[in-house]
Amino acid sequence: MRRVAGRLLMRLLDAFIYAHQALPVLWAGLRALNLCEPAGASPELARGYTSMAVVAGTLPIRSVAETWSRRALEVAERVGNPADLAFVLCRNAVYGAYVARWAEAEAWLERAMGIVDSVGDVRLAEECRALLTVVSCYQGKFARGLPLMAWLEHSARRRGALQTEHWALHYQAHIHLRLGDYAKARAALEQTLAWTEAQGGQTDRIIVEGALALLRLREGDAEGARAAAEQALARMSSGKPVAHFVYFGVMTVAEVFLTLWERGADASLVTSAKAARREAEVFAKVFPFGEAAARLWRGREAWLDGDATRAFEAWRRCIAVASRKGQSFEEAHARLALARHLPSEDPARCAHQQRAVELFSRLGMWDAQARTEALARS
Repeated sequence: MRRVAGRLLMRLLDAFIYAHQALPVLWAGLRALNLCEPAGASPELARGYTSMAVVAGTLPIRSVAETWSRRALEVAERVGNPADLAFVLCRNAVYGAYVARWAEAEAWLERAMGIVDSVGDVRLAEECRALLTVVSCYQGKFARGLPLMAWLEHSARRRGALQTEHWALHYQAHIHLRLGDYAKARAALEQTLAWTEAQGGQTDRIIVEGALALLRLREGDAEGARAAAEQALARMSSGKPVAHFVYFGVMTVAEVFLTLWERGADASLVTSAKAARREAEVFAKVFPFGEAAARLWRGREAWLDGDATRAFEAWRRCIAVASRKGQSFEEAHARLALARHLPSEDPARCAHQQRAVELFSRLGMWDAQARTEALARS
């Protein structure tokens, strides 16, 4: 009975994560462990440990998260069936993503996918591929996610899993945006907007509204971009982030507001831009992989506030953090910012511009590459 209750609580924990509810997440996870631990080693206990590693990582209590993820794998290897082991590997990879341990997270996911594909656990196979996609995007490897999301969309439609189908559309939209294919980004968003607004969780809506805001900005619709960004910001401000993938919404909203501010702002827009930048900071305190992006936007805000010294420091720190954590997207944008704003006589401008071009080219971000190359001709 304890084991059954533990499994039910872990399903509830997932629901609370998608609903963006931090305290219920903690309650469900601790309750599951309290039920399962007295019964000794079991598959449910392994699942409980890995689920609580994910939760502890957001508090953040890193040492506890490390211990629980290690115990989860030990118990699953000893008493779990293949599906239990795959579940633990997948959830351990979530914690690995939090702390930017990309190689470890990817190795866990590849192993998990091999297991679930062999035993026919389609739902977990979908979750593993979705996670591998976001882990790739966190590193700036956007194109890698497209075949994974095509697989996910096809799999979800075949079994009538609407939520999973729309996850695939959310990530496809974001990837196409980053790769500069705005027509494909709009096509993906148009397929998911109505469903997400009617049935999606709070996190889903933040991601989609952020993507819509950035798409409208790229298409020249500043008013529409601001409206979508304001909606997402209101949702983000309602509570602490509990799902790592809300990163896609948090960072696009900060980008949109700061870009609009740079083009000319009224007082309310500046207020929203600063609030969005703070949300990026809050996210990074919970999820360390977000630090580079938070520093990128901190530099942008400082520049717009007229504090060049603080802006340059934030962008240089962004480059150092992004380089150490293997996040080329953030590094490229920080280098682009320095190339744009350092004094004309500073020899570092050219070096930053050249390195940004190299990084954008490697990431397949051709429009960003072209804009950066144009700096040398201006």
